[in-house]
Amino acid sequence: MEGNKLTKIEKFSSYRDKVYAQIKQLILQNTLKPGDSLLERDIAEQLGVSRTPVREALKLLEHEGWVHTVPWKGVFVRDLSDEEVKDIIELRIAIETYVIREITNSIPDEVIDRLSQELEKSRTLSEQGEYQKAVEIDQRFHFVLADMLHNKKIVSLLTTLRDQIMFLGMRAMSVEARPAFIYQEHAEILDALRARNADLAMAAMERHLKNILGTIISRQI
Repeated sequence: MEGNKLTKIEKFSSYRDKVYAQIKQLILQNTLKPGDSLLERDIAEQLGVSRTPVREALKLLEHEGWVHTVPWKGVFVRDLSDEEVKDIIELRIAIETYVIREITNSIPDEVIDRLSQELEKSRTLSEQGEYQKAVEIDQRFHFVLADMLHNKKIVSLLTTLRDQIMFLGMRAMSVEARPAFIYQEHAEILDALRARNADLAMAAMERHLKNILGTIISRQI
């Protein structure tokens, strides 16, 4: 946990929830990496709390699948298995290519223009090494498209995957040269939408998501 910038917790806060939030954020940012050890004592000292809320927070994180306990060794940040990554990406492909097909002829030009501007910001941020901010823009890109369909169930499904999307996005963004490809893949989606070519837009979205899968499964990270 050395140098991970945990900050002391205010006394009026829910200790367990605040400990949970800080550790989870470090995991999603890829600051705490799979295999890193999480020592109750060290975390409690850094946060200025007792070990009880730390223990409770770690149990909650374990329940959600972000950490795992190894008997007699301790608690460690857990990686997503290849099968889990594949399941997440396949679900996203099914949902997001459907979204693209349905919105291609109705998405307003001003929304495409706004997404293009956001995409340029993302490229600048990734070039500056601000990967978390770039991935947050990437998330907004996909959620704005989903919102265009006005289907609350689809948005809800994607929302349940939000943390996993951030986690995988940060992992993929950390691969050398991948940020440039991510920019290009999003640009291709927007170009196809601007041309009102649903087949091309769907293919670009599927290719983008499969490239994320390939980057992570290939263990380049």
